[in-house]
Amino acid sequence: MLAPRKVLHSTPPYVLAAAFELAELRPTDLLLDVGCGDGRALVAAAREIGSRGIGWEINPDRSAEATEAVSGAGLGDRVAIHTGNVLSDAEPQLWELFGAVLRGEAPPREALAPAGVGCRAECDGLVVLLYLTEYGVRKLLPLLLEAAAARDPALGPIRVLSYVYPFPRECGRGSAPPERKQWCADPENPDRSFPLFFYAFHPPMPAAEGDGKPPLIVATAAPPEPAPAGSVASAAAAGVDSTVGCCSCCGGGDGGPGGLVATVAAGCVLMLLLSARRVAAR
Repeated sequence: MLAPRKVLHSTPPYVLAAAFELAELRPTDLLLDVGCGDGRALVAAAREIGSRGIGWEINPDRSAEATEAVSGAGLGDRVAIHTGNVLSDAEPQLWELFGAVLRGEAPPREALAPAGVGCRAECDGLVVLLYLTEYGVRKLLPLLLEAAAARDPALGPIRVLSYVYPFPRECGRGSAPPERKQWCADPENPDRSFPLFFYAFHPPMPAAEGDGKPPLIVATAAPPEPAPAGSVASAAAAGVDSTVGCCSCCGGGDGGPGGLVATVAAGCVLMLLLSARRVAAR
């Protein structure tokens, strides 16, 4: 299951407001909503900020609801809704379209064309909004990493917002902890809050001329923030820290082999120094 569907939950308006601020969404940005539900995020972004948007929804009824919301808001020239599973290679048209937009290979007008939508201006930024299950964000991560690696640095990073569930930290894949994490409190119940994670998947940095080194995907991380009292989050979200390094098995955390090797090495040096002092004393 890619999205929470036992009971259909749409992203609350106060979370959308926090997400747009966290990603610094601009009128010139293109917003991609994977699992767009009733289309509220795309409509809010287009109406309040002026950005363009593309949504993918696997449920035909919800997709029709989103299309109706876009049409009712008079935003048919700014937002397009596609029906289907963008993360399934069984639907190659959606898969290829999504990947091409992430890589920056297809201009926004091509992505919007299937819905009969025109694009009067180029979009110079890309933001992806996710409200998926842990399985869904895990399945999407390789596609984002591959797209960032193939993306022209001039296009800037792929800015990603994930509500409730963070990306897993995987060794050797270029992933990193979230750059920022924010707790969104329910205005009607301040003791109840949910996490919002912001990531920036940067294109490869060009290697210095003549150094022969391959380009790298770079991400930064902020210090971890404590969860507020009474917060509601998944075990995966609660377990996320923002220490630098992709994961503990790379030595990025306190418990990884890298830390153990350093400790053992320091102990050996200390023993050698003590032995040298004893020999000198004799």
